[in-house]
Formats: sequence, C-alpha cells, structure tokens
Amino acid sequence: MSRRGAELEPPSDLPDPRRLKAPSPVSFDGTALYEIPRKNTARLRWQETLLQDGLPRSGEKLAVARLQREVTRSKSEGTMREKLMQELEEERGLRLQSERRLREVAEESELGRAQMLSLQQHFSRMEETVRSLLQNQGALEHTPLDTVDLMKAYKDKLSEEVKKQREGLERSGPPARGGAAERG
Repeated sequence: MSRRGAELEPPSDLPDPRRLKAPSPVSFDGTALYEIPRKNTARLRWQETLLQDGLPRSGEKLAVARLQREVTRSKSEGTMREKLMQELEEERGLRLQSERRLREVAEESELGRAQMLSLQQHFSRMEETVRSLLQNQGALEHTPLDTVDLMKAYKDKLSEEVKKQREGLERSGPPARGGAAERG
C-alpha cells in the first residue's frame, strides 16, 4: 500500500483521524450530504488520505496477521501435500516392483518343486531297478563288497542326473533361492 498521507504533514492541533466522527448531514436533497467548512478542508483532505490508504487499526492488524498466518499455513500444507503425494508414488512403485519380484520367485519356486518331484520319481524308479537287480542275481551270491559297488554306481548315476537337472535350471534362469534342488 502506498502512503500518500506520509507526504502530508497533519496540523498539530488535529485529533487522531481514526477517532473522528463523520460530519452530520446537512440536506437530503442530493446537493450536499455533508457540511464541509472551508477552514477544515486541509484537515479533512489529510484524514481522507489516511483512511483511503488503509491506515490499519489494531483490530485490522490482528486480522491481517491472522490471514498471513493462514496463508503461510496453507502454503506449507500445500508443499506437505505435494511431498506426501511424491512419497505415495514412490511407495506404489516399490510395491509394484515387490509384487513383480514375488511373482517371479513364486514361479521359480513352482519350477523347483516340479523338478524336485521329477527327481524324486526318478530316484524311486532307480530304487526299484536296484531292487529288481538284486532279486534277479540272488541274495546268496552277493557279498557286502558287491552291494557297496552297486550303491556307489547308483550314487554316481544319481549325481549325474542331479547335475543335469541343475544345468538345465541354470540355463532356464536363476536357481530358486533356498529351494530343495540346491539341497539335493
């Protein structure tokens, strides 16, 4: 706000313009509503200038201060809201990324389970083969050394199968973490 009233020096005998009462009306015919004495023209001009410039009263000062606080608070709430929206978007992105990784791990786990079942079935078939071989050769002909050799051959064959399965897994993708295929 400009202070035009600061340019004019008030006469020293004037009262405070904020405490002045409006002059009383002289006529209601529209020609002159207020009586303006000629000797007070400078004083009235000075008072009008102060009032037009919005010389704040004490109540107005409080209202202006309150409004300024509200504006400051709303600006800070706006920046806080923007910050929260950014954090929310980041959290959404992280959640989507986590869900995608969870699906990948679940697929890897399912693949590992299927391969483990296949290995268990293969192991069961090999056990049946060994039993049938033992029965065909006769239990009396076997010595403990023959059984050890047979078990060693079986173990070597099983190790080769597990190695092939692992190589197949490595070619198809990263191995499932903590999966049963790594333990076998």
